[in-house]
Amino acid sequence: MAQFSTLLPLKITSALVGRTRYKKSTDDTRYNKDGQATLSFAIMQGNLPFVQNLLRQPHVDINGGSPKYQPPILVALEYQQYDILKMLLQDSRIDIDVQNGQGHTALHLAIIYDDLVALQMLLDHTHIDINYLDSSGNSALLLAAMTYDGRNPKRETIIDVLVSHPKASVDIQDHRGRSVLWHAANTSNRRLILQLAWLSATNLEAPDDNGVTPLGQARKRGDLEIAALLQNLVILTEAFRCSLI
Repeated sequence: MAQFSTLLPLKITSALVGRTRYKKSTDDTRYNKDGQATLSFAIMQGNLPFVQNLLRQPHVDINGGSPKYQPPILVALEYQQYDILKMLLQDSRIDIDVQNGQGHTALHLAIIYDDLVALQMLLDHTHIDINYLDSSGNSALLLAAMTYDGRNPKRETIIDVLVSHPKASVDIQDHRGRSVLWHAANTSNRRLILQLAWLSATNLEAPDDNGVTPLGQARKRGDLEIAALLQNLVILTEAFRCSLI
């Protein structure tokens, strides 16, 4: 993932900021080239007043990014600059689903970094698309489910929040046809399997592009406990359907 690997020292950032401010008064074209870089540095350092000032300039794009610089909202999230993130989300110009070079939105990054604070801030935004797909065809819920390892309590909470969101698609599939339930079976996520089983939109027997169902994947992995759980859920679901006929 294209991202900033180091946090520049404040002296270097200040020098860059000062130099760019000088260029603004002498050469608008050169300021236009450096404006996004300066904005990124200011966000990284948490300089809220200067970020606000930059965003008032005509040559700085609140949603702008490049192969070298991520869009401002993604920089704020990556460096946990929550005050700046809040300010950006309140700006009517913000594209909350803007992507970086890997097709990740801010919501995807919140999952990657297990950032519960940012996740809730994003989900509170009116225009968030919780089912937005990255370049690999993964929604936030799919990404959270497939990268679950059972060792991170934050990830469990994140999955709980996503599954319970009224607009979350639980039957969405990735580019290989694997559902959220398929990934839950693949990662032995018993908690998520039970959560999904209660939702009417969940297809317990949805196969991936190779014809492997969640139950089949559990058996393939030799996870007898998860396989037994899925088998029982399939039987119970079928019995319930028959009772309605």
